[in-house]
Amino acid sequence: MFIVPDMEQDGGPPGVLGMGSLLGGLHDLQRKLGIEYSFRIGLSYGALYVDLIKGSGYSEWTVVGESVNLAKRLQTLPGVEPKDGIGGAFGVLVKETDENKFKVILEIIAGFGARMIHSVVEGTVELKGISSARCAILYPKVPSSEWKPQKEINS
Repeated sequence: MFIVPDMEQDGGPPGVLGMGSLLGGLHDLQRKLGIEYSFRIGLSYGALYVDLIKGSGYSEWTVVGESVNLAKRLQTLPGVEPKDGIGGAFGVLVKETDENKFKVILEIIAGFGARMIHSVVEGTVELKGISSARCAILYPKVPSSEWKPQKEINS
């Protein structure tokens, strides 16, 4: 699991910019590893909480929240199967994000300049243990047979 902080309120970059880079990096890694290493991605945007779990001689930080559970459940949607090495879904909880923000985030992570493209699922999606969500299926823009790594610029 990857957590991309949204630092926009503190004057930093929006977290969705990091999501787009992360998704592109995972795409490229899968392509370099080959079709036998398929990836299925569940990506969500929303509130989450960091918690410390402690016991005798043990402690660990964990991330909890409905958006964390949404990311996991998105991987079970029909159409998310990695048919060409990589597949996934992006979602937001309807109670946390309006339709316009959903579409803006989609264009950043899977729009014109991205390695992945999307197909929006009509209406809301009801997943086990999760509030209503809006989501889109993510799939590679270029088939694995035609993909070539980006040019590296040597300085």
